[in-house]
Amino acid sequence: MLAVQQIKILWSKESRNPEDSKKRNDLFFPSLIRIDNQQDQKEIFLTCKGSYYFSRSERDFWYDYYKSQNLYRRSRKRHNTNPGDDFLKGTVFDKTDEAADRTKRWDGLFYTVEEINKNIIPCIRIQKESNAYRIKWFSQGSLFMKPFRRGGNEDVNDPASEFYKQFNTLNETAFVLSDGQSGEIRFNYRSLDIHTGVHICCEVRIYMVNTDHLTEDLFVREYDYTYKQLVELY
Repeated sequence: MLAVQQIKILWSKESRNPEDSKKRNDLFFPSLIRIDNQQDQKEIFLTCKGSYYFSRSERDFWYDYYKSQNLYRRSRKRHNTNPGDDFLKGTVFDKTDEAADRTKRWDGLFYTVEEINKNIIPCIRIQKESNAYRIKWFSQGSLFMKPFRRGGNEDVNDPASEFYKQFNTLNETAFVLSDGQSGEIRFNYRSLDIHTGVHICCEVRIYMVNTDHLTEDLFVREYDYTYKQLVELY
């Protein structure tokens, strides 16, 4: 079984400074997971957590935008509550307290390799090889994931690959995890909100463990491999 934990932190330009950067880094720690005795037969276990890290003025901007777009009312209706204006700020724009709670256990779901490879984890493809998992990182090019990384494509000559003849796409093996081995992937990108024109920065860290059973502290460990695709976001 391959256990995966994805951590995603989003912020915008106003929070691009050394002080906020240090605070964001404190949110990237692997977290405990909640498990039960009934494990799905699918071989990939995925748990995710994320945080919006916006300054107060940025939160006020998004709050006003959501109200003007009538999304505020929909959000309150979806959560079946009516506690006042603080609800939207606390629910949508200020997740750092929840992400920083080291006692919180995060839920997960089981997937097949085929399901995971339908972009459930961005920029990641997984290949099963006997008792090992080959983990590949590739550059996704779109308005929402910049900058595009160019480079070597391992599968450029493989007609069965989705990357066949994509000569300028970076697509490479990050690491291969045998039984008991673990690896960490770090990458970042920026996106553009097409409605507001606001640039959003994002960093993702993905922790992976090839294991025969799940434990609550499975991801809290030293990792055997680290793969990085970090660029300057402007």
